[in-house]
Amino acid sequence: MSDIPASEPQFGAPPTVTQAPARLGTQGTLDLVKKRPAHPRQPR
Repeated sequence: MSDIPASEPQFGAPPTVTQAPARLGTQGTLDLVKKRPAHPRQPR
């Protein structure tokens, strides 16, 4: 069990995973907002 908590800080999974969705979320939100209005207006 000590390997699991020790692997988290060593691998840096929490910081990497926290930054990954933060950046993707920002771009993903812009894409969704642009695609949402484009869908009803354009057939594509």
